[in-house]
This record gives sequence, structure tokens and C-alpha cells, in this order.
Amino acid sequence: LMQLKLCLNYRVVVISEGQPPGVLTKMDSVIRRIDLICKLFAPVATGFIISFVSLKASAMTLALWNIISVCFQYWLLMSVYNGIPALSESSQKRVSRFAPIDLEERQSTSQERKSSLSYHGNDLELSENSWKRKIIERVSKIPYVSAWRVYLQQDVVLAGVALALLYFTVLSFGTLMTAALEWEGIPAYVIGIARGTSATIGIAATFLYPILESRISTLRTGLWSIWSQWTFLLVCVASIWVQNNLIASYMLMGGVAASRLGLWMFDLSVIQQMQDQVPESDRCIV
Repeated sequence: LMQLKLCLNYRVVVISEGQPPGVLTKMDSVIRRIDLICKLFAPVATGFIISFVSLKASAMTLALWNIISVCFQYWLLMSVYNGIPALSESSQKRVSRFAPIDLEERQSTSQERKSSLSYHGNDLELSENSWKRKIIERVSKIPYVSAWRVYLQQDVVLAGVALALLYFTVLSFGTLMTAALEWEGIPAYVIGIARGTSATIGIAATFLYPILESRISTLRTGLWSIWSQWTFLLVCVASIWVQNNLIASYMLMGGVAASRLGLWMFDLSVIQQMQDQVPESDRCIV
């Protein structure tokens, strides 16, 4: 699923080439909107099936839906790939761009090894250094290590790390926060309404982002978004010092739900910065 999202994010750049500047922003917003809407209605549909039919029927329905959706997604991806020649051309360009570089690297590496062996001879200290260089070269050629090197060389590396750290939190309507709210005595329907409100605010962010981006640029929209999220999360922090547990719980839910506006706008801002600033040869790595 994550690989499919990455593929869509960078293929959208190729599709939007030659189009007006706002097309990429609108396409990113629509893709994120569809994703959030599915995340909103999928639990609701599953809950209705479990409540009114049975748990076994729900499992069978989900399994059948996954099989059908995989085939449908594959057909849609192939239709887009075959219908837009720029997608296949960009892949060929990337392969042709890296082919001579890899060949030169292999030739230079082999020449270095030959010159190293002929020059150092039987000297033990220099041979140890050559072994160290060989180990460093082999480690640097590991795909995982080389991918991190490419990522750290990008201009948007700090924005990407910041976005990753935003997901390293429990301030979301996940299982831990839901269990804590139920322990505080919040009814299940209230938690459900709060989760629905949070998802609705996230969907609203996909409508607001293109408007702000067209007026104050991508970078400023991202800064405004992260500061707005931080401001709403201060309400959650303030709930710690509230003596009334019921009021503190509602402050926590309200702050988290309102912060989704800044979160998803910042997410879209970072994604678009990566699409604009990451070179084509480094796409799908970063």
C-alpha cells in the first residue's frame, strides 16, 4: 500500500508536466482527499456489517473486496501507464542515465583495485588500508545505505524528517487514545463523533490547501500549517492541568481534531516540495 502511494506521488509529477502550475497541487489534494474519505467510511461500513450481519460475513466480505480491488487497481495502473507515454519515457531516461554512470563506477573501481594491488605490494599496513576501503565501498553500495545517502543530500531532507516525526506521536484517534478516553468515562458514541469530526477536518484541509498554496506559495503554506497544528495541540497540553477529567478529555479530543487541519496541509506541502525539488533520477528513492 505504501509503495502504491509513493508511486502515485511521483507519477503525478510526470503526468502534470506541461500543465499549469496549479494542476499538480489540485491532483495531490484530490488523491489525499480520496484517501481520507476511504479511511472515514471504511470503518463505518465494516461496523455496520459486523453489527447487523456477523463477524464471519464481515471477514469474507473484506477478503472478497481486497481481491476485487487489487485486480481493479492493477487494471487502472496499467491503463494510466499505457495511456500516458511520458511515464514510460521517464523510466527509460532514468535507466539510460544511470547505465553509463554505473559502468564508469565499475571501471574506476576495478582500476583502483588493480593500481592498489600493484602499488602496495606486500606492505601489510597499506594492505589493511585497502581492505578498509573495500569494506567502505561495499557498505556504501548496499541499497539501503546508498538510499539514505541520496536522501540526506536533498534540500527537503529536514522537511521530510519533520513530517516523519509528526507521525511519531500518540495524539491521534488511535487505539491508545481511544482506550484512555474510555477509561476516563467518555461514551463510545462521543468518541465516534470526535473521530468523524477529525476526519472531516482533514478532508477540509485538502480543499483549503490549494487556495492557500496559490496565494502564499508552498513553503509559506507549510509553515502556516505546522504552526496552526502546534497551536491547536497546545490545547491538548493544557488539558493536563485541568482538574475536571471530563473537561480535560473534551479538550484533548477537540485539540487533536482541530490539529488535523494543519497536519494534512503540512503533509501536502512537504509532498509537493519533494515533487518539485527532488531530481528525476532520485525519485522513488526519496
